[in-house]
Amino acid sequence: FFHAWQLISYIPLMKVNIPENLRYFLTNYLKLFSFKIPYKPYWLLFLDLYDPLNERFEDNGYESKTFMANLGFTLFIWCLILVFYPISWLLAKTKIKFFVNLEKSYRFGTIIRTVIESWIELSLCSLLNLYDLQFETQLQICASLLGVTALCLIFY
Repeated sequence: FFHAWQLISYIPLMKVNIPENLRYFLTNYLKLFSFKIPYKPYWLLFLDLYDPLNERFEDNGYESKTFMANLGFTLFIWCLILVFYPISWLLAKTKIKFFVNLEKSYRFGTIIRTVIESWIELSLCSLLNLYDLQFETQLQICASLLGVTALCLIFY
């Protein structure tokens, strides 16, 4: 059920003629459940953000073609998961049953579930970044390589 709503919420991004009231509902639905942070992080000031792909993407929160700028909170969650997995793995090496079970549930529950739940958002942001790769500054190089890496991992 959740995946169906997730797919439906991306309808306003397509070039499809739908009634304006449905477009308004889906646009607000996407803003409500996208968990985008309401402020711009400090490091985004250093990214040279280019124009959005078109006004439909801009209206739905994709204000740039840069991978790191579009992901926002999802990127933060992924960073937390990647930071805490080595900690849980090291704790599991102590052979204490609680930590071993925690590591198994973390690996098979959290990481795989996060991949399943965020693959649409990751692939959309990666494909937008692939549309306009930027290699002028170090932060743009990092954002472009991160977007290409995420795209490779998604389609692997």
